[in-house]
Amino acid sequence: MKKNLILLLIILPIYYLYSIKLPKEPELKSPEIQDESNLKPVIIDIYGTAFKIRGNAYIKEFTLKIKTLKEGFTFYKDISLNSIKEIEILEWKGVLYDKEKASYLFYPVYYKIIDNNNISFEYKQNIKELNKIIVTTPYGKTTVFSIFFDYFNGKKWESGIEGLSLTREKPIPKVFTKIILEVKEDNNKKNE
Repeated sequence: MKKNLILLLIILPIYYLYSIKLPKEPELKSPEIQDESNLKPVIIDIYGTAFKIRGNAYIKEFTLKIKTLKEGFTFYKDISLNSIKEIEILEWKGVLYDKEKASYLFYPVYYKIIDNNNISFEYKQNIKELNKIIVTTPYGKTTVFSIFFDYFNGKKWESGIEGLSLTREKPIPKVFTKIILEVKEDNNKKNE
């Protein structure tokens, strides 16, 4: 009787854990450019853990709905690409991408945003328009990403981090962590 009870106490929690269905993560698609009228030309400084790139880029226009708690009050503000001076990524979240390869896609979920008035805001959702940016520099064009893949072998990640932590405060090399931008006036619109 005791053996059956112990066996039941071991099996039930395991069965329960495997029966829980986790909520499906939002699909992260690369920001494919479909409507060029929504692109904003920007001068951009891109920083990673070991690099800095300065160049020109086109970023799809977006507006973020920011909620800020300050001194007991809740403030709401819409911040568009035009009013953003700097964005720093503070945290990435990993989701299983390919079970067979044990690959995980990490995407930004926590940002510090500074607007043109030097006011700092926090934003806790992915900004898909910044997952992939094509930059033109004097050397030519290159693509930079704020998303990245890492592979888990059961004990540690290919990047060297130990344990199955699905949040990161630092990405792998060649992933940008901060951008400073200046939205330019579009010369094509100026001549129309």
